[in-house]
Amino acid sequence: MNLYWIAKTKFYQISLEKTLFDETILRRTWGSIQNKSARSKTHFVTSDNEIKKLIAQVHKKRIARGYRLLNDLQYNDLHRHC
Repeated sequence: MNLYWIAKTKFYQISLEKTLFDETILRRTWGSIQNKSARSKTHFVTSDNEIKKLIAQVHKKRIARGYRLLNDLQYNDLHRHC
């Protein structure tokens, strides 16, 4: 699962991934669209509740800071032009 937020020159992404040991991680990646620089942070999550809570917190903060949530088609279209 991937979620993408975008502001004028910034992006924010959340992805859920499985490790080799079948643990779930939530990876947050953010950075600049213009110079393609990015940073990330990884969280090991143990429950669906924890995942929902982290996503809700990120969403609330991103919207408050002027980001908008993209769907997969919008995201793919954006990256085709970069």
